[in-house]
Amino acid sequence: MERDRIILAFWAIVVVVVGLIGGTQQQSGRYGGFGTVLDEKPPQLRHHDRLRKMGITYSRLADNLPSPKQAAQLMQQLGVGSVRILDSDPDVISALANTSLRVVVSVQNDDIPTLSGSVQAASTWFYTYVYPFFMNGTHITAVNVGNELLSGSKYIHAWMQLIPAMQNIHEVITKAGLNDQIIVSTSCATDILDTSFPPSAGSFRESITDTIMRPLMAFISDNSSALFLNVYPYRTWVSDRQKFPLEFALFHGSVKDGDLTYTSLLDAELDAVWAAMAKLGFPKLPLQISETGWPTLGNPGATPDNAATYIQGLVSKTLREEPKGTPLHPGGYIPTYIFSLFNEDKRPGPPLEQNWGLMYSNGSHVYPANLTPPETPASPPPHLALPPHPLASAPTPLPPLALPPRRAPSDESPTRKMGINYRTQGDNLPSPSQAVDLMLQLDVGSVRLFDSDRDVLTALANTSLRVIVSVKNKDIVDLADSQQAATEWFLTNIRPFYMSGTRIVGVNVGNEVLSQFNKDGIWERLVPAMQNIHTSITHAGLKDKIMVSTSCAMDIIDTFSPPSAASFREEIADSFMKPLLAFLSDNYSAFSLNVYPYRTWSIDQKNIPLQYALFNGSVQDGELIYSNLLDAQLDAVWTAMAKLGFPKLRLEITETGWPSQGDTSATPEIAATYIQELVNKILAHPPKGTPLHPGAYITAYIFSLLNEDKRPGPAIEQNWGLLYPNGSHVYSVDLSPPPPTAPTPPHALPPIPTPIAEPPPNLPHTPPQKPMRKIGVNYARLGDNLLPPYQAVELILELGVGNVRIFDSDPVALTALANTSLRVIISVKNEDIEGLAGSQKAADEWVHTKVKNFYMGGTNIIGVNVGNEILSNTTDTATWQHLVPAMKNIHHSIIQEELDGLVMVSTSCGMDILANSSLLQPSEASFREDIADSVMLPLLQFISDNSSALFLNVYPYRTWFDEQETFSLEFALFNGSGSAVKTGDFTYTSLLDLQLDAVWAAMAKLGFRKINLEITETGWPTDGGDGATPELASTYTQRLVNRVLQDPPQGTPLHPGVYTPTYIYSLFDEDRRPGLELEKHWGLLHPNGSQAYSADLTTPGPMSPTPPYATENDHGTVRKMGISYGRAADNLPHPNVAVALMKELGVGSVRIYDSDADVLTALANTTLRVIISVQNKDVRMLANSQEGADLWVQTNIQPFYTTGTNIIGVDVGDEFLSNPIFNDTWPQLVSAMQNIHTSITKSELYRGIMVSTSCAMDVLHNSSYNPPSAATFRYDIADPVMKPLMEFLSANSFPLFLNVYPYRGWLSGNHDKASLDFALFESSATPFVDGNVIYTNALDAQLDAIWMAMDKLGFPNVELEITETGWPTQGDSPDAEASPVLASTYVQRLVDKMLADPPHGTPLHPGTYIPTYLFSLFSENQKPGPIFEQHWGILYPNGSRVYKLDLKPPPPSAPGASEGNGAHWCMANPSADGVALQGALKTICNQDQQYCKAFAGEKHPCYQPNTLIEHASFAFNQYWQDRKTRGAICDFNGTAGLTTINHSHGDCMFGYNDVAELGDSPLLPTKKYWCVAKPNIDEHIIQEALNNVCSINTKICEPVFLNKPCHAPVTVADHASYAFNAYWQANVAENSTNCDFGGAAALTTVNPSHGMCVFEGVDDNPQRSTSPAP
Repeated sequence: MERDRIILAFWAIVVVVVGLIGGTQQQSGRYGGFGTVLDEKPPQLRHHDRLRKMGITYSRLADNLPSPKQAAQLMQQLGVGSVRILDSDPDVISALANTSLRVVVSVQNDDIPTLSGSVQAASTWFYTYVYPFFMNGTHITAVNVGNELLSGSKYIHAWMQLIPAMQNIHEVITKAGLNDQIIVSTSCATDILDTSFPPSAGSFRESITDTIMRPLMAFISDNSSALFLNVYPYRTWVSDRQKFPLEFALFHGSVKDGDLTYTSLLDAELDAVWAAMAKLGFPKLPLQISETGWPTLGNPGATPDNAATYIQGLVSKTLREEPKGTPLHPGGYIPTYIFSLFNEDKRPGPPLEQNWGLMYSNGSHVYPANLTPPETPASPPPHLALPPHPLASAPTPLPPLALPPRRAPSDESPTRKMGINYRTQGDNLPSPSQAVDLMLQLDVGSVRLFDSDRDVLTALANTSLRVIVSVKNKDIVDLADSQQAATEWFLTNIRPFYMSGTRIVGVNVGNEVLSQFNKDGIWERLVPAMQNIHTSITHAGLKDKIMVSTSCAMDIIDTFSPPSAASFREEIADSFMKPLLAFLSDNYSAFSLNVYPYRTWSIDQKNIPLQYALFNGSVQDGELIYSNLLDAQLDAVWTAMAKLGFPKLRLEITETGWPSQGDTSATPEIAATYIQELVNKILAHPPKGTPLHPGAYITAYIFSLLNEDKRPGPAIEQNWGLLYPNGSHVYSVDLSPPPPTAPTPPHALPPIPTPIAEPPPNLPHTPPQKPMRKIGVNYARLGDNLLPPYQAVELILELGVGNVRIFDSDPVALTALANTSLRVIISVKNEDIEGLAGSQKAADEWVHTKVKNFYMGGTNIIGVNVGNEILSNTTDTATWQHLVPAMKNIHHSIIQEELDGLVMVSTSCGMDILANSSLLQPSEASFREDIADSVMLPLLQFISDNSSALFLNVYPYRTWFDEQETFSLEFALFNGSGSAVKTGDFTYTSLLDLQLDAVWAAMAKLGFRKINLEITETGWPTDGGDGATPELASTYTQRLVNRVLQDPPQGTPLHPGVYTPTYIYSLFDEDRRPGLELEKHWGLLHPNGSQAYSADLTTPGPMSPTPPYATENDHGTVRKMGISYGRAADNLPHPNVAVALMKELGVGSVRIYDSDADVLTALANTTLRVIISVQNKDVRMLANSQEGADLWVQTNIQPFYTTGTNIIGVDVGDEFLSNPIFNDTWPQLVSAMQNIHTSITKSELYRGIMVSTSCAMDVLHNSSYNPPSAATFRYDIADPVMKPLMEFLSANSFPLFLNVYPYRGWLSGNHDKASLDFALFESSATPFVDGNVIYTNALDAQLDAIWMAMDKLGFPNVELEITETGWPTQGDSPDAEASPVLASTYVQRLVDKMLADPPHGTPLHPGTYIPTYLFSLFSENQKPGPIFEQHWGILYPNGSRVYKLDLKPPPPSAPGASEGNGAHWCMANPSADGVALQGALKTICNQDQQYCKAFAGEKHPCYQPNTLIEHASFAFNQYWQDRKTRGAICDFNGTAGLTTINHSHGDCMFGYNDVAELGDSPLLPTKKYWCVAKPNIDEHIIQEALNNVCSINTKICEPVFLNKPCHAPVTVADHASYAFNAYWQANVAENSTNCDFGGAAALTTVNPSHGMCVFEGVDDNPQRSTSPAP
């Protein structure tokens, strides 16, 4: 105790001295540490009385936990209302955004000294970990500064720094205006008490009473906070079980303390703390229980039953309707956080410490616990308890819908959703909270209110719903006449709800004001009222978040038919509409319109067909054709606005709908038709717009959510709702986007697993992923028709880019970019450079206002671009000399603002900084003479000194346009293999690489070889010049994205592997950009947000199409199955949905039977490789006309290939040679293929596309493959067709496409069980012997039969590709053996065979990879033939599986592991004579070079290790595996023998085939093995495995400790090798582990012992379990 006081006194002196020096301790005696409490007032507990729910502590000391988003979902399912995290992890805080959860974030103990010493450090912490997340929807309510800091002596040095750190955090929160939203406290354990029992004797430890606890209490009291307390009755009970009965700890006891009776140990512990606080003069300070719980394992009393009893008693006490409080403080509510959400397997200490969780890591419950209030059932409430609807036509209410957790808006691209109108003119409506849950069930994205009702706005808080609130018509006059009234309205009805999480996006000032009488001059006051509201919003800094508009009915239009004749009513046009439109235009708002085709149709039914109102008509207006009345009404308003000078103002439909009762055409069925068609139109992607404004996105709010029985007017007015008041549907409607809409992606949050009785095993650790690289975009704004910044930012996020560059520092744009995931480069304009170069003060002010203020407000500024292409302006050379001084001043200011290392400084240069001839020889490039030494040298020195990058604007288009004789178009489009530029040792296939390397070479000449480049501008125009087309722009951009986002990076020939951040120019086309027409057309988007061309900016696709068949070494590529997508059915989903299903299945390729445009469009910008088909009927035409073939390619390949469809092959005819209808055309097949191939090769873009034809097995004579060695092609086609076909395929290295069906072979055979097993890959099937070759399945026999027939024509090396194979799931009779079970068996075994790594091949072609397409994606009900022909699909048309199937590759054979008891490899004998070994190897290589190709040179996979024994081993094994079925033995003149060890390594795969006996092959002699760390793998993986071994058995690792024999060499790999080997050796006898250690280790026969460090070896290689090492 005395020691504590001495140390504390020392630290108190240190803190006081630091405070005097730094000026940070400006508090009076109250916080100085020794002052008395003055003017004590009872503090108020904030935030917690609104909605009582239990809290949870979310601790994460485990390696097997769900993701933070999944954890957040689990919390909401538990029904907790608050969560406390023990750090400030951004991923966790982001996952909690826009949920109903209130969040406590924590400052970790180690950070307290830093935060205590500087308000700036506290500010940095706050603006990094709190403010941006708070503003983005995470409901942070408290900052917990330290956890149990005052317990033990570990942090005794920081005790006196606790309160200064809390003060600094609180000061920053106060300056941010959030001190009434976020409290600051610290969590203490109950060991802060010296005495805790009886409670009345409670007092703090003497060592901390006056020095820490008194000023801590004062801080909490002054700032209306609470003391956080970690209180564990379990720990108290287990430490003194004689004193405290178990029942007392479990809320079932009775202990007296004076006049007070305690029924629980928890109450006693809380009152002990309150008693201690009272003794310091703080008797009523609030407490919050920041941790409490009960363990389930590891100690006496730690059982699930006791834990359930404790937690249920805790919940009942905490959440009872009338708070119970404690005996000393009865009636008080105490917020409580249970410890903890999960069991944590990495929490240090005995097993007890790892078992406090409510849940296992898989989301199942450790014990049952109901965390909802005692009066409330645990499950969601039953259906709204409201009287049945009085209408006879009302359906029976639906069963209860489980109300989902309120969903957060996506952090990726926002999904467009419908809006809904919510008004409450009824006496039987659900509560606002229930109504909000109904909206979320409907999946709407926005809601419009007709007032600003506080209960409704509160219910909408912390949901994903965007909200428009309304000013009532009666209030408009007052708000127009007084800015003060408008401000008060804003402060009352908007700000408090916005700050509490209600996502208000608009204020609707009045509804249909111009449709009523102009009473009290309301028309004149409408715009002034809007202006005053907008002013109040602007003053609050929310003008870019909340727009102001007013809703007008269609009666503002004088006439709307035809739309082109529309104009506003004469009495309002100039006097009211014109100023209204000007206001909307000036403030980037939308014109809000209530538009009802029903009302228009109902009053003019003679002239307007009902179908036209229901989106199914046709009316012409000039050149425009209208298919529906809604479009006509919208265009009428747009036309009227254009006549007043506002042609491009956005429209927003604030009301539309169709009644369901009250008129002959007001029925649920017609209402459902209207709403569904409306949804399909509004949410179409890309947007449909209208005939006058195609592609325009128009938001729309359906009227309305509920039928309203108190709505005045005829019955029709009460029946516009989607729902009855009890929540059941009036009619069925789907408000989700129409196709194209992918089903839920495979990475979506999975359902919570079924609870299990026992804790689950640990999941394997996944190493952290490196951050995903994203493309950037330039957001230039030289247009008078562009969307406002906040909408532009939404579009940027939709595109999926990660960075944005702006050409100024516009505050509106920077505000719109705040609190998004976007990284931002801002710019100094060229004209401002001189001023910033001449004045440091000017630079300081610029950085403070343009950078610091927005950075601290959540805009992620990463760079300042000082000038754009300033060195390209040769008319203003004086400014060149100001460039670097301006950059230095800006950089100095950034350092002063403590943003150094966060915000870099550079300047953007055009390619004209290079001398004219630089691109002809990039390695010889240099800068222009006029700038090289005077500007570039100091510029590069600045960039180098400050670890920045040179910004470069590089446009291959401009270079190609100017020098078309020098550079080809293909070279500019990343496809210059046919026109490559060779310079020195480098070959360039793209102009961009050449340009980048020219700049790098020029920098190197000035001595700067390591400066990075960033491409700040690049792109391709879509109009206005040669080659400026959307198609070529799409090609350039897509290939650019593929290049930039490749992982690992491709780099350039001069700088391979270097990643170059890249910004596409530009977001929008810009109509005011000066210069040629070309300059106005560089945008990805048109000004209205529609696409100028197609490009996927998120995922790199393949750089160029590559044939899917295996080449010499195909290892390392992820092989996937293909799928045949037949569409002979009338019930199939849209191609977009089909493509999404293919992705879900995990296929890599797809074959279609035509070249359908919709299908090819749906396949664009996916990773799927596509084979398209020439239909049989077109073969003759294509054979006879090269022009016809050219046209076919231009029509069916070019438009889709250039827009991102990865076409890899053309199938000319399907089973063409099986159809006698075409027998006179059979000889013309190859001519058609040749013409198609010639057409394809005319373009560099897609000359790699292969051409083949699909053949059935009946191309063989008698369809024979029995035996395969006897197979020949049919006589009628062998010479006239097959021979020229083989010549064509062989000459072009194309495969033969083959449709091969073991099922059909079985069906046409004898139908016995043996042949069925043979067709189904059954291991028990009777093998088929063909000479020396043994076949174990029908497929191998069929494939080898085709290969044998090709061999007999002289083409043994043509590859095969299986374009169809499968098994039917239904047949004409039970004897047909067509069932889902058999189909699943065949296909799963097929997948395992075809995707095996290394490939199985066939007996005649072992180790050959054969790409395979399953037939088919869907069952096809229109396919002709017997019943089984309609049942080959993997999926039903609705997307559900016909049978269970996993299309993932089987696990590869692990090097060093046995393949099974019968698996052997032929290896060189290490003790063989070298000369004999060399001779045996030479003999094999001379006999057939294929056995030696894999080690023929340094770039080949088996070259290393470059030793005779390794090379010989590979060749011996390949030879023996290939020929052992024909009697070969593994001996090679005594130099080889068999082993059961697979010596494959890396990409060097030693083949394996167990179909034959070993014969007389000798076994290699016994040798020793050691288990060591693998070379060339991530050091972090080895380190983790080493840590695991040492944590299990420290003694194993002792020899690598300091001064021990194996300490040197000091590398992770060497230390791990010793530990792995020692552990493996110790466990090898028990057969308990293999040499794997999580993929970090492998066996070796090389003794790694060195010096005094001895590695024990094991004789031979005992067969090991395949379970991973620890």
